[in-house]
Amino acid sequence: MGSLRLVDVLAEHDVMQTLAVALNDEVVRVREVAISLLGRLAVRNPASVMPAMRKTLIQLLSELKQHSAGSQDQEQSASLLGHLIASCRILIRPYVSSILDVLLPRLSDARNNANSCILSTLGVLATVGSRDMTPCVDHIVPLIVGTLQSNISPLKKEVRVCVFFVLSCFVILVSYSSFAYHSLHCT
Repeated sequence: MGSLRLVDVLAEHDVMQTLAVALNDEVVRVREVAISLLGRLAVRNPASVMPAMRKTLIQLLSELKQHSAGSQDQEQSASLLGHLIASCRILIRPYVSSILDVLLPRLSDARNNANSCILSTLGVLATVGSRDMTPCVDHIVPLIVGTLQSNISPLKKEVRVCVFFVLSCFVILVSYSSFAYHSLHCT
């Protein structure tokens, strides 16, 4: 019997069920680590991970809808959602439009102090579901440009510029690939 790697042990169903309990921990940092770890293990044992991650996704989206604009809870939910998107790309792709439906109204609220977290989450989402975000770019770009013109801290402006850059790159890539596809097949 060969030596088991730690990843193989962690990918066992019983261990994953125990790790999934940490998804509901009170300490946000514990939840972040649990999301990241389970996301990495989803490739090895998706049947054990996906139900817990799907439940966490729904929970985070519900929390974002419920919390008042700019609350610390809304910032934490947006941040955790960003971690979930980054770590479990397989799960996220079918839910890009649902995630956008929750994030975009919160981004358009000028009173919202959580806008930087929401924008960071949108940037991560753009790396996963850029094709699904393309129709919303006309709505997202004015929001980002508008917030860049407001009196915000340099760090928040930097986050917004990075998100703007990521979205712009994906729009260009999607447009180019669409153009290339049509030019090859229509001639």
